[in-house]
Amino acid sequence: LIYLFELKYKYMQPQKVQWQIVLFYSKEYSNNSYEVFSLILKSALGDSLSTLQLPIPDNIPNEVPRLVLQYDGYNINVAKNRCEIIIQKSDIILNGTLERFLNIDFSSLNIQFNRVGVIKTYFKKAQIEELKKLLNSELASQDITEISIRINRPDNRHEIPCNNVEKLDMGKAQITNNGIPTTQDGIIIIKDLNTNPIRKEDIPIATIKDLVNEMLADDNFILLS
Repeated sequence: LIYLFELKYKYMQPQKVQWQIVLFYSKEYSNNSYEVFSLILKSALGDSLSTLQLPIPDNIPNEVPRLVLQYDGYNINVAKNRCEIIIQKSDIILNGTLERFLNIDFSSLNIQFNRVGVIKTYFKKAQIEELKKLLNSELASQDITEISIRINRPDNRHEIPCNNVEKLDMGKAQITNNGIPTTQDGIIIIKDLNTNPIRKEDIPIATIKDLVNEMLADDNFILLS
């Protein structure tokens, strides 16, 4: 993957380049009235730059979006089993847009949620040697050109079992510094925090908001110091 963002630091620490907040329905959305779904979203978030309702057959997997709303700096994807907001600009979180999204009355669509996830993508300017430090000495001494590491350190949040997944890959980012684009090598860090799917009970919307805010604020890395 190649990410686009503005270089902010001379000596780069991991920078967030994308936020994804996913709300999983307790049961499949079977209404199939995505036009009504679109209107409810727009009543809270305003008119979108574009709206795409996809004529997808019922036998296509539930996680494939049926409705996509594109806004400046973020998208809303609506599938049969989830609704997600994918954010590319940090001010979307700060300016109240995310709060308005979480305040939408989804119960009017007969939707409740039993899972929530926050997936954050970071880029850190680095060479592969930084990932080699995580290998044993025998592996690190070899001519390795690709490294991919994924771990999960489960925890509990608000008495709900959660996954705390961290994935590291080498990648590239197209960075604009003073208006000049350059491509840099680095580490793509994916931090995926989500409630464990083994838990099936509905989660109150107030708890969902608390979980989202807590997961957004959690920038503690497991593998990278």
